[in-house]
Amino acid sequence: MVNTELDRMVSEFAQRIQQQGLDLQTYFQISGQDESQLREQMKDDAEQRVKTNLTLTAIAEAEKIEATDEDIDKELEKMSKQFNISVEDIKNTLGNTDIIKNDVRIQKVIDLLRDNAKFVEGTKED
Repeated sequence: MVNTELDRMVSEFAQRIQQQGLDLQTYFQISGQDESQLREQMKDDAEQRVKTNLTLTAIAEAEKIEATDEDIDKELEKMSKQFNISVEDIKNTLGNTDIIKNDVRIQKVIDLLRDNAKFVEGTKED
């Protein structure tokens, strides 16, 4: 799971630097790093992401939270407006809506946690 998340993080990083006009190999030459060093640098974050996702998924299952077709359609519409591309193009790019479905489900869990959070004043320790 951590390796899969690391793959995703490296891919996201490559996309970000591509937007700045670099490719990953050029970045490695400039930074003096290689992919294994970059992955090692990202490992703690990847582990944290996996733990967070597992926790949120467990809450979704315990609370029987699902993303409906309507939820997915709303998210696709939002993405369509954000990226100025058609919903059909998004669907074609993704191949299926499983990623969107999971993202919406996790967002519903986060909303549930936020809505039910109870804030307490901390005590000042001297």
